[in-house]
Amino acid sequence: MRERDGNGTQFRSVGREPPDTLLNMVLGTGLTMGTVSAATSSAPHAIEVQPAAGAAALVLAVVTAAFVIATLRLSRLTKIVPAGATMELRSESPAVVDLLTGGFTVEDDAVPATVVDLAARGWFTIEDYGDDTIVRTRSVRPSGDTLQPYEQRVLSHIEQHAIDGVVPTRVLTTGQKQRAKRWFRGFSHEVIHHAQQLGLCTRRWGWLQIAVVWALSVLAAVPAIVVFDTAGESPDVADWASLGNVLAGLAIVVSLLLVVVAVWVGRVDAQKDTPAGVEAAAHWMGVRDFYRNTGDFETKSAASVAIWDHHLAYATALGLAQRVHRQIPFDSEHDRHAWSRATGQWRRVNVRYRTVRPGWGRHPFFVMFTSALTVAVFGALTWVAWNVADATWKHYYEDYLVVTPNQERWINLVAIAVAVLAVTVTTRAAVRFLFGCADLFRRRTVEGELVRAREFGGGDDSDPSYHLAIDTATPNAPVARDTVDTILAYRVHRGIYAQVTQGARVRVRVSPLIGYVASIETLVPAPEHARQAEPPNAVAATVGKLFNPAGGVLTGAVGGVIAGLLANQQARLTPEQLDAVGPDGRTVREVIAASQAELGAALGTSTPGAVPPPPPGGPRFRIVDPPA
Repeated sequence: MRERDGNGTQFRSVGREPPDTLLNMVLGTGLTMGTVSAATSSAPHAIEVQPAAGAAALVLAVVTAAFVIATLRLSRLTKIVPAGATMELRSESPAVVDLLTGGFTVEDDAVPATVVDLAARGWFTIEDYGDDTIVRTRSVRPSGDTLQPYEQRVLSHIEQHAIDGVVPTRVLTTGQKQRAKRWFRGFSHEVIHHAQQLGLCTRRWGWLQIAVVWALSVLAAVPAIVVFDTAGESPDVADWASLGNVLAGLAIVVSLLLVVVAVWVGRVDAQKDTPAGVEAAAHWMGVRDFYRNTGDFETKSAASVAIWDHHLAYATALGLAQRVHRQIPFDSEHDRHAWSRATGQWRRVNVRYRTVRPGWGRHPFFVMFTSALTVAVFGALTWVAWNVADATWKHYYEDYLVVTPNQERWINLVAIAVAVLAVTVTTRAAVRFLFGCADLFRRRTVEGELVRAREFGGGDDSDPSYHLAIDTATPNAPVARDTVDTILAYRVHRGIYAQVTQGARVRVRVSPLIGYVASIETLVPAPEHARQAEPPNAVAATVGKLFNPAGGVLTGAVGGVIAGLLANQQARLTPEQLDAVGPDGRTVREVIAASQAELGAALGTSTPGAVPPPPPGGPRFRIVDPPA
C-alpha cells in the first residue's frame, strides 16, 4: 500500500520490505541517508557525456600534461663532458666537489671528504693507532681560516665526541636512522646553499615553476568537471559506460596524476647546473680521471693525509678512497648510491628498491593465490558499482525511497568512479596472476657482485623486507664513463638474505618476470673489510677496558686452582710412581709436566711446582696398575 501527500505525490511505501540481498541492504542503508522527505520520483537514467565533449576534455588534459612535462624538462641537467686529466685543484671544497660530480646531489662521500679536508687545513690530526684510526683535536685554531656551516657541523660533531682530545673514528656515528637522516639532510642543505652562493647551481624548480605546475594540474581537471556537470541524461541506464563518459573519466585521471607530480616537484630540493657549475664539474671529472689513472687512493688510510694533503680529501669526495670512507663512518653507506667493481674497476651505480612490476620478489604461487583473491573481491565490488551506476537499484527502492535527480546524478558519478577504480585493481591483479603463472616453473641464472644488502621496515606488528642489489656487469661489457647504471634490487626472504654478505660475488636462480630468488650461492667471498662486524660503541669499548684486567685476574685464579690440583696429585705419588712409564712411553712425571705447560700456555699463567723431568739414565718402571 502506498501513502500520498495532499497533492497526490508519492511519499513512501508501507507494508513492503526490500529484497533480502546484500546488495540491496548496502544500497538501502546508503541511499536512505541522502533521501529528501518529499521529492518527485523519476525513472532510472544515467549521465551521458557526448563523445565529442569527453574527447575535448581528454585532449585538453593531455595537452596540459604535455605543457607540464615540457616545463619540467626545461630544467633538466646538462650532460657534462670531463675535461682533460689534470691534478690542478680549484677552490671548491670537497663537499661541493661531491655535489658537482654526483649529478648535483650531495652523496655520502662528502662527509668523510670534509673530515680529511679539515685535517689537511690543520683543524685536527688523523692518526692510525694500531688497527684503529683516531682524530686528535687541537686547542689552537688555525689562523686566517674560516669554516662553512657544513664544515662547522662536522667539526662540532667530532669535538662533542672527544675525550681528552682524542676521538676514535668508529664512534663518529650520527645516531639512529631517523636522526642520522636529519643530520645528513641538514649537512646537504648547507652544502647546496654554499654551492648556490658560488653560482655553481640553482634550484631546479623555482616557486614560479611549482605554481605553474599546480595551476596546470587544476586546469586539466576543469574541462572534465564542467563536462560532467553539464552533461545530459539518458533513459538507457547502460549509457553510464558510454564513450563520452570514459573519455571524460580519463581526463580526470590525467589531472590527478598531474597533482601527484606537482606535490613531488614541490617537495624535492633538486638542483640544476649553471654554466659555471658545468665548467667546474668538467674540471673535477678531469681530476678524477687523473687520480684514477695515476694514484692508488683506494688503499690509502685517512692518516695519510699528512702525506697527500688536500689530494686525499678530493679523492675521497670523488669516490676513489674507499678505505677512508670505511674508516670515517659518519653515517651508514648510502642506500641508493653504491660503488661496484663488477667490471674490474670501480664505477658508481644507483640502486632502486621499488618497481611497478606486479608481484616483484614474491613466490609465484603466492602471487597467483593473492591475485586470484584480489580479483574475486574487487570483481565483486565492480559488479556492485556497475549495478549502482546503471541505476538498476531504483527498481527495488522506488516504492518506498525517493531520490532527487540531482542526488541520483551524484550517486551515479560516485559509482562510476568506484567502478573504474575497482576495474583498475582487478586488471592489475589479473596481470599479476598471469605473471605468477608464467614464472611458476621458470628460472634463470644471474651472476654478479652484491653491491647492496638492505633490510627495511619491520617492527612489533610487521616483518622487515630484505633486498639484494646485484650488479651483473662483466669486464667485457661496454660501460659508458659518463652514465650511471641503475640496478633494481631483488626482494628476498630472510633465509636467502642471511646466506650472503655485501661485497661478495654471487650466483642466483631467479624467475624472469617477477624476480623471485629461489636460491643463492657465494662464488667469491666478500673482502675482509666488508665482512667486519659493526664496530663497538664507546661504552662497550670502555667496559671492555675495565673488565680485561679483571678477566686476567680471574683467569690467573682459575689457572692457579688447576695448577694446585696437579701439584696436590703430584705430592700424593711416590718417586717410583712418578717415574713409572705409561702405555704411551712417557712417565707420569712427564705427563704432569706437559699438562702444566699446556695449562700455562692456554691461560697465560705460570704453573709453580712443575715436576722436573727425570735425570738422564734414571730408573724407569712400567705401570701395571694405576696408583691408589
